[in-house]
Amino acid sequence: MCRALSKRSRQLILPALLVLVLAFCVGCDRYRATPVPTATPVLQPTAEPTPEAGVRSDIIAARQAALGLLREMAPTVPVPEDLAWVGRDTTPPGVSEVTTYEFASAGWSMTVAALTLSPGVLEYEVELDHAQSGLHWAARLDQSLRLLESNVNVSVDVVVARKILLDYLAKVYPALAPADGLVWLGEKASMPGTQGRQSFSFEAEGWSILVEHDLADQEQVVYEVGVTGSGNGFSWRGQVDAQGTVLEHR
Repeated sequence: MCRALSKRSRQLILPALLVLVLAFCVGCDRYRATPVPTATPVLQPTAEPTPEAGVRSDIIAARQAALGLLREMAPTVPVPEDLAWVGRDTTPPGVSEVTTYEFASAGWSMTVAALTLSPGVLEYEVELDHAQSGLHWAARLDQSLRLLESNVNVSVDVVVARKILLDYLAKVYPALAPADGLVWLGEKASMPGTQGRQSFSFEAEGWSILVEHDLADQEQVVYEVGVTGSGNGFSWRGQVDAQGTVLEHR
């Protein structure tokens, strides 16, 4: 009796084991066909400071606005779009009315100064230099980052001579002189056959100013100036010497 049961048990157990093995193999195939999703790694922010860290946001905005204006006004000036600027605060100790930053990038150097004209009123002075091309650009922007003045390769002494002349004309010819607040665009002019002499032109809303001078000692230089206005027909010629004296040619 026991042997008969044992043989029968083996007959029942073997098929059952086969079913279990087949079920296990099918389960393995299903397991392999459905991969378990893995967690996506989370990138942690770097703690290293960027080149702009510590620079006032309005200084950066003035710098970018100035570069955009230069590219718009002078598309031939080779200012790359992708310059990575590194800046530093160069404000002299104890100075509160002016904040100055210097920036450098791939052979380019730039200075941005924020001037406090009155409480809550700022003006920005920008200078851009590129030694390889010889470019020197100076500009002024108001608090809303609108252009007030632009000078490409114009020396400071010429800008001062132009300002002295405009003040003189406003005083002597108040009804005919160029209006105050015009946006003057200046550049070094190319005048063939004028070796040893420099020329600079300025334009603003129908007005033209030409400033010329010989290459001489700064204390002896005399600026020859001509002014024309297409709107009212005003024309003026004269000189501004190194001491700021205006001599009118009649």
